[in-house]
Amino acid sequence: MNHAETRERVNMSRQTDWCFETAADFDNALDTYADYLRDIGGRNDATIAWHILYLGRFLRHALSQRLTPQMLRPSHLIDYLREKRLSYSCANKTRIAVKAWFHYLLDLRCLRDNLFQDLPCPKGPDKCYRFYTPQEINRLLAACDTQRIIGLRDRTILEVLYDTGIRSHELCGLHLTDVDMHNATLRVRGKRHRERMLPLNQGAITWLRNYLTRRSELFGERKSATAVLFPSSLTGGMMRNTTLWKIVKKYVRAAGIDPAFTTHSLRHAFASHLMENGADLRVVQLLLGHTVAATTQLYTQLRDNHLEELHRRYHPRA
Repeated sequence: MNHAETRERVNMSRQTDWCFETAADFDNALDTYADYLRDIGGRNDATIAWHILYLGRFLRHALSQRLTPQMLRPSHLIDYLREKRLSYSCANKTRIAVKAWFHYLLDLRCLRDNLFQDLPCPKGPDKCYRFYTPQEINRLLAACDTQRIIGLRDRTILEVLYDTGIRSHELCGLHLTDVDMHNATLRVRGKRHRERMLPLNQGAITWLRNYLTRRSELFGERKSATAVLFPSSLTGGMMRNTTLWKIVKKYVRAAGIDPAFTTHSLRHAFASHLMENGADLRVVQLLLGHTVAATTQLYTQLRDNHLEELHRRYHPRA
């Protein structure tokens, strides 16, 4: 659905998005809102999924208390969060989802004011990410059985993740035409549909070339014309983020690495290893697709934490 079609559908749904008389009305309203987030808000599927999940839970709770959307106030959300005793992350996502939905209703002109606009989102505990060494990453990569096509696909996935630092959903969304072997570049569609071109090193190019030579083996006797670079071996279509997460976890166990390692840890490793070797913060920001430099400064913390760890381990007076 394109931008204009979504806007027309949203405008036609003002009444049902504000007044839920049946379960079908409720589901239709969330479906329309999901289209709005995707086509007008430019959100990716993973972000839309948690917006709908946390908003839906809160609205269902409100309706069970005989509270219609028109009656909702920030105090109701605060009471809900206190009652459910959610983790900081879940509580914060609920606040964000509800504030965004009321902004959407304001856009529909169902409201004159967004009463949730100034609802504070308390700062959570500072995260301290673990530093993974190049040796650990190499063990992870070596855990793939590249004689088998699944293992070759998975090794190529891990190589691309570590070589480029792209996010899970960015990798799952890659198409064959996004790889330029001649210029050794990869076109990536990031958050809010922003595109960036990333360089590929010779190692990643070699693995991609080997994988593409055998890629058709993923489908067996099925003839698939899918344009997805790393398709699901089950469906032949786009791989889900959860499937990618399971793939990474499989090799984490095989390599004997910290069980806390996730797909995003490869992004952290990519950035922290670059900075450890002297890369400029601005360069890393561009490669990661960050629009705010403060986000990239996390990797300075990773580097500094690693230095402190080495100091404690090897200094005779530590």
